[in-house]
Amino acid sequence: MAKQLMAGVSEGGLRNYPLVSIIIPTFNSGAMIGACLKSIGGQTYPNIEVIIVDRYSKDGTREIAKKFNAKTLLMNAERSAARNRGVAASKGSFVFFLDSDMELTPKVVEECVTTGLKGGADAVIIPEVPVAQGFLGECRKIEKELFIGDRFTEIPRFFRKEIFLKVGGFNERLIYGEDADLYARLDGAGYKTRRIEAEVRHYEGALSLRQIVFKAHDYGKTLPLFVRKNPSLAVKR
Repeated sequence: MAKQLMAGVSEGGLRNYPLVSIIIPTFNSGAMIGACLKSIGGQTYPNIEVIIVDRYSKDGTREIAKKFNAKTLLMNAERSAARNRGVAASKGSFVFFLDSDMELTPKVVEECVTTGLKGGADAVIIPEVPVAQGFLGECRKIEKELFIGDRFTEIPRFFRKEIFLKVGGFNERLIYGEDADLYARLDGAGYKTRRIEAEVRHYEGALSLRQIVFKAHDYGKTLPLFVRKNPSLAVKR
């Protein structure tokens, strides 16, 4: 497939390949964003735009993004609103949501587009492999690996943009479960979700108990809203 893609580029240019818009919310992500963007540059799929939605970082995040020719928008908002803002500014037929501490293996975008065009998928789930540091990191890795392939915990990150917009995008009132809420609306509307083999690597760093507690506290602020909107899904998750 990769050879066919590159042959098509040389013969007919990028017009033969739908544009994929990769959207990445950032906030002081300078330590990680370079590796993330480098992995995007190493994709076998040739037609990608990258949109960074930055929350006024102070650590050089935007300067690093500029080196990789990523388009940068400034917005002081949580990730749901930042992602929706990125979609509004995107030009692609497909939208792909990444976090700044993730890296793509080379064929992720290629497999997603192929699954969308040939497999009839409206959304695509990409296996997420945690990269652990320290004891708590290893515990987190084991926890995530237990849920690989579970339909209630794995969430799509890649969408046909028209479908994403039809179901209303991310609920900007949610911090926790905004991706599961979107998936529930997508599934409820009868749209097709498929899964690929190529992986995303998630570098969570050396986790501390303090970080885990504060993250759970932040997520918990909108947990009641998520439960009210998706009571059955909340119980299963």
